[in-house]
Amino acid sequence: MPTTATTFDGPALTFDIPGLSVGVAEYEEGPTGCTVFAFERGVPFVSDIRGGSPGTVRADKTGFARAFCFAGGSLLGLEAVAGVASALFDRRGHDRVLWTDIPAVAGAIIFDFGLGRSNGIYPDAALGRAALESAVPGWFPVGRHGAGRNATVGKAISLEMGEAGGQGGAIRE
Repeated sequence: MPTTATTFDGPALTFDIPGLSVGVAEYEEGPTGCTVFAFERGVPFVSDIRGGSPGTVRADKTGFARAFCFAGGSLLGLEAVAGVASALFDRRGHDRVLWTDIPAVAGAIIFDFGLGRSNGIYPDAALGRAALESAVPGWFPVGRHGAGRNATVGKAISLEMGEAGGQGGAIRE
């Protein structure tokens, strides 16, 4: 089983948004990872899905979510979304299960294979759970971390033309 990393040094976006925590988890052996944005009370959202082969869970244009999980691993990485939902469900307890008790988690994946990565390690449910459990308010690591750990850009013509990418963010307070 791959080793899970949830703490990172380097550049980070800091913010003050009450009720929002961000967690990041990676498998260095991939390398691959996932990033979770968790909201204390949940939030309404609108999505704009683009790309050559998008893979999403509960992200069909509008909705409500307690968390968003972004992961590498292509379609296999969608398993990380289930890990986040399962962890949120465990937090509230299993005393009842009404439709309102199922945690709403939206997610999306990127293709992070290639560019020196050809193994089958991908963000699974355990990694999604680890990202949620490591979530902290006010801090979002940017660069080659989480879902952006092995992200690439510029590979539309061929994988060999890809260059290292990462994850980034901007905030207006």
